[in-house]
Amino acid sequence: MNKRKKSEKAGDLSASGIVREDSPLRHTPSAVRHLLDFEEMQVWQDAQDLAVAIYEDMRVVKDFSFVDQIKRAAVSISNNIAEGAERVTPSEFARFLDIAKGSAGEVRSMYRLASRLKFVSSDAAGFRCEACKSIARQLGGFAKHLRARRNSA
Repeated sequence: MNKRKKSEKAGDLSASGIVREDSPLRHTPSAVRHLLDFEEMQVWQDAQDLAVAIYEDMRVVKDFSFVDQIKRAAVSISNNIAEGAERVTPSEFARFLDIAKGSAGEVRSMYRLASRLKFVSSDAAGFRCEACKSIARQLGGFAKHLRARRNSA
């Protein structure tokens, strides 16, 4: 039998990293978990922070098509989380989380290239790539949670 913490059994979404620890929605009953506002999700907030950092990193880069692509990919992460959260079923939401995860991978790849092209320092690229990996892990875990919920219903 899968032993879970008491807080997880009670529906504590902060224990799973889905919402912030200080969120008033952290103890939302499982029956209404899908009604969470995407703004309360830690992964959405992290994706927004990453997009802001990318805009700052790329403000002096003159390769406008590169900059446009990395910005679009970065914005796509939080936008797909938001769009998925507004969908009706957990499986639809999980699908959008998968798309967001793909965008995180795209941003990571572009930062590796940006470093090689000397658009950003290797330290900056490494830091942003770690942020992308963290977001991707959160998205993967959240999608898995949603799919497990669908399969157990």
